[in-house]
Amino acid sequence: MMVVCPVCGRFECEEDSGDVCPVCGWAEDPVQVRHPDWRGENTITLNEAKKRYAEYGTIGAKKIEAIKKAQQSGKKISRTLVLFFYDLTLPFGRVSLIEG
Repeated sequence: MMVVCPVCGRFECEEDSGDVCPVCGWAEDPVQVRHPDWRGENTITLNEAKKRYAEYGTIGAKKIEAIKKAQQSGKKISRTLVLFFYDLTLPFGRVSLIEG
């Protein structure tokens, strides 16, 4: 059965596949869907991931730190552009911030 990413809702994969969402980085884990405050396949809970995604457009701690650092230095960061760039660079494991 196909399921939609419970964090961003923008990726569909087979249930219990362990696939990682290319949009937000969530690894598909049916146990964490049933128990959103547990850790499992992912190092953070589903509820934590949803909060991070809503605020920063990603769930990765390193990406969030880069966004915070850029914001603190006064740079304007467009979350949409950051997400778009993240989607394009995912296979290379690198994320760059784009000034908006």
